[in-house]
Amino acid sequence: MIGPYRDTIPHIDPSALVFRNATVLGAVTVGPAANVWPDGVLVAGNPAVVKRPLTDEERTSLARSAETYVKCSRDYLTFAPRLLYSSEELRRGDEQRHEHNGV
Repeated sequence: MIGPYRDTIPHIDPSALVFRNATVLGAVTVGPAANVWPDGVLVAGNPAVVKRPLTDEERTSLARSAETYVKCSRDYLTFAPRLLYSSEELRRGDEQRHEHNGV
């Protein structure tokens, strides 16, 4: 399920991998090539407040970890397409959520 929560809507990149039985609600951003797995739940009522910017070293480390994870998941795991939202469904759903919420 993808939908609003506390007057906020999720933003999901069309290249993200989102399973149909995952839950994405509210002020959640799912970026390019991100994964939301079966029964995964992402809910946010308000956008996060940044306490401090990431250092270059932290940013590089996070990017390296994310790239490794995505590569492994795409190389070694196979999913039935009907279990996933397609990029077109995600794009269309994002547009509809924006229209519905006047964004």
